[in-house]
Amino acid sequence: MRIPSSAIIMSLVAAVPFGLAIRDTLEHREPRDLRAQQLLADQAREQAEADETIAQESAHAHELALRDAERDKQRHDNARQLVGAGFVTPGPAFGALALGVKQSATGDTTVVSSHGKLLSMSRDTADDDPGCGALVDVASTTWGEPSHDHVWLDLATHRRASIDPDCSLTFAPFDDPAAWVAHLPLDVIGRSRGLLAQRYLSPDDDPESTWHEPGLDGDDVTTLSPIYDIDHPDKLLGIEVVTAATQPTFERAVQALATRIGAKPTRDTDGVYHWKTARAELDDGRVLLVLGVDQP
Repeated sequence: MRIPSSAIIMSLVAAVPFGLAIRDTLEHREPRDLRAQQLLADQAREQAEADETIAQESAHAHELALRDAERDKQRHDNARQLVGAGFVTPGPAFGALALGVKQSATGDTTVVSSHGKLLSMSRDTADDDPGCGALVDVASTTWGEPSHDHVWLDLATHRRASIDPDCSLTFAPFDDPAAWVAHLPLDVIGRSRGLLAQRYLSPDDDPESTWHEPGLDGDDVTTLSPIYDIDHPDKLLGIEVVTAATQPTFERAVQALATRIGAKPTRDTDGVYHWKTARAELDDGRVLLVLGVDQP
């Protein structure tokens, strides 16, 4: 009996899916619908893993933010131990230290004047305060904005507070330019070291050592270093004076010194002022004044 060609074609068409299924099974392939389901499952798992990673990163970032906030609070609390409530006054961290009080010895955080009185005192927060941000913030909030460069000046008491590069807070007295120049020991130059010791040094001081006096409106006290004649060791040839000041204050000090010396200085191209027996210069806020000669 002859089989119609249409029946043969239909049989082949019907057999194709079964053949493909058998091939997939023999080749360990999953049926197409199962593969689609597996693909969806894989995508869902990957999305869940990504969501979990995001959640962990978010939790970690939140934990770091809490730590940073707590650390910042601690920095501010430490800074408040240095900054007193009154304008340019020391906080509890300075304890019983007080400017102008007799001090028997100096240390890393104190400077004593030639009269044996506490001239400068410093304390730091013992903290990692990047850029001294917390200390600056507390001082500015408590005392107002600084006069200049992290320096606060109390014009009524002639006391200053300054934040140093190492984030310590320093308190010291300062003089106005006229008073500062008036205190310079011009009259001992050319005379004996005994007179210098008698008038400006403590009994236990080495006459060849430096001594300290109040500064100007910068962030440092005044350091004075005697210069002696090598051939005549008892004779004082000059004094080197170093301190810190702003440009306007330095210029006023130069004018006051000119009045005291009784002569106007000349000014060279480097901005250095010269007299016959003195010279003065300001370099990046540091004052160098040489009275007499600076080379024996």
